[in-house]
Amino acid sequence: MWDLVLIGVVIAIEPLPVIGFILLLSGRRGVVNGIGYIVGWVLTLVAIVVGTLLVTGGEPPQTTSVPGRTVSIATVLIGLVLVGIGIRQHRRHGTSAPQRPPPRWTSRLDEISPWAAAALGFLLQPWALVAAGVASVAQADLSSAASVAYLVLFCVLATSSILAMECYVVLAHEDATRRLGDLRRWLDAHRDRGIEILALLAGLVIIGKGLYQLAG
Repeated sequence: MWDLVLIGVVIAIEPLPVIGFILLLSGRRGVVNGIGYIVGWVLTLVAIVVGTLLVTGGEPPQTTSVPGRTVSIATVLIGLVLVGIGIRQHRRHGTSAPQRPPPRWTSRLDEISPWAAAALGFLLQPWALVAAGVASVAQADLSSAASVAYLVLFCVLATSSILAMECYVVLAHEDATRRLGDLRRWLDAHRDRGIEILALLAGLVIIGKGLYQLAG
């Protein structure tokens, strides 16, 4: 389940959720709404992990069984989707098209409540990567301490970037506001390239894992 660690890291540095969280922190109720966002984000990840384990019963399907091969095929398909996203971003990056304006919802972040921030923590999940995580979680064995550790580590890593930013703003508000503003501008400028690299990397690793399982 080592690939679950990679997916958690990629989710943590996915540009769009990070940019959205920085914009949320810069609002009038940034700290409170940041907590709401983190709660929504974590609950979404936990619900996905628990829901997947309930379906599998906490026992990984045999790779030679129909369910096992179905999971492997789904893994390959998810990897292909991620590679497709990476290729699309590469083509878009290579054109002279003007940079996309920020989504409309970013102009309303000053007005939202902690409940809406929690909903944003759900909506801004990078769902293609989360789907890849589900395919890995489906192979978890709850009788193995290592599998349980991987599941916990996945949730921690996927949340680590936004949790670190929240703590930074609480402990050093002025300095954090300035530095996170610089980070947001850098991410805005390199967003497409970042998504391209992350999607291609995760996609190729996931395809390789799925093909290996099918071959086995």
